[in-house]
Amino acid sequence: MYHSYVKEFDPICPDETSEATSEHDCALRCCQCVADQSNRNLSGPQKELLLWHTKLCLNMQDLQELMKPHQIKDQSGRVVATKPEVIPTK
Repeated sequence: MYHSYVKEFDPICPDETSEATSEHDCALRCCQCVADQSNRNLSGPQKELLLWHTKLCLNMQDLQELMKPHQIKDQSGRVVATKPEVIPTK
């Protein structure tokens, strides 16, 4: 139940006693993206996979499967056709 006396959370001004904040202060407090180019903890392919994960909300194993070309086989196991990957990679 929502009460009118409950103050909504404001990430820019967390409490009334703080001074007015600038955009620079907010940028320092806000979380940075893990897949940002400046992050050295992840390789390029790992960052790309993480970005696709956040866009599509799929688990990593399914995403990696969609990034591979698929071979279509007949009942005897022979490759009939090859479909390109669903998600193109860089």
